[in-house]
Amino acid sequence: MRYNSGEYDVIVVGAGHAGCEAALASARLGMKTLVATMSLESIAMMPCNPNVGGTAKGHLVREIDALGGEMGKNIDKSYVQLKMLNTSKGPAVHSLRAQADRKRYQAEMKHILEKQENLEIKQGEIVEIKVEDRKIKSIETNVGAIYNVKTVIVATGTYLKGKIFIGEFSQESGPDGVSAANKLSESLKNIGIELKKAIEPVVSIEHLLDESAKVMGDMTDDAFFRMEYKEFMKYMDKAIEAHKTWLTNLKKMVDNKTIITMQFDAKKCGFGHFYYSMTPKTPEIREIWINLEEKHKKFHFYPVENLCKSGILNRGENALVFSKLELDFTALQRHWRR
Repeated sequence: MRYNSGEYDVIVVGAGHAGCEAALASARLGMKTLVATMSLESIAMMPCNPNVGGTAKGHLVREIDALGGEMGKNIDKSYVQLKMLNTSKGPAVHSLRAQADRKRYQAEMKHILEKQENLEIKQGEIVEIKVEDRKIKSIETNVGAIYNVKTVIVATGTYLKGKIFIGEFSQESGPDGVSAANKLSESLKNIGIELKKAIEPVVSIEHLLDESAKVMGDMTDDAFFRMEYKEFMKYMDKAIEAHKTWLTNLKKMVDNKTIITMQFDAKKCGFGHFYYSMTPKTPEIREIWINLEEKHKKFHFYPVENLCKSGILNRGENALVFSKLELDFTALQRHWRR
């Protein structure tokens, strides 16, 4: 049984990385948009590898951000590890990679889609795209729902004619046990679209991406998205609190003569990852930022150095080092408020 379920300007088939960004971009441009997914729980679930960035994809994340996308913002809220790759080589191949909390990334992105104006989410398999006179007219789901539409964006990812292999055994399936989308593959063939061509990059937008990347040069170089006022202040507040906690733990070690796991490598503490992934462009902030490195290193290394010399962790001296470090943190916040 077929029935009409509404009309949209744009329908996005699939809600992986590409589908989510396409749906959000369309909706934010004022288009009445629908994103269709096999399962609501599969929205942005990162089935292949739960990371963002790296040598092949890191630049793409920044380009998406330059165009107003969500990937960089979402991974910065949900990563469990952030690492700069290839630091032993030249700067041309340095590449930031974030390992994601897969469940949190999925939940956060799903929430972004749910609250976006002009955007609806439907669960179901799209089985046919109907074309008349070389123009798209509608799409149909596996339960017979028909949606009239002007534009369809196919971003099916690993579902389209998906197959899994276990040794010599194989079967049709999408990721995480979700069904493969086989009927849509046949529909695309019927309307004359080769599957190989359907997944090739759209070269017509390369010029726009190049221009957007140039604009990024005038922005703050941060983790994955342009650093905004609130975000910068949040990082500074976290840095101050984290290093106060570090100092508190050092006091416990001295007073109670107990061992507490602590990070003595300034590059690997939470602030260190943030610090080495960006260089502010604002002159006043940049000067403080550069001078911060030695103080931050000293703060983390001083207890180890002192321990080697005297056998005692001198928390008083380290508190003095922290007070100088905190002055720089607060100075950065003061300059950013201007």
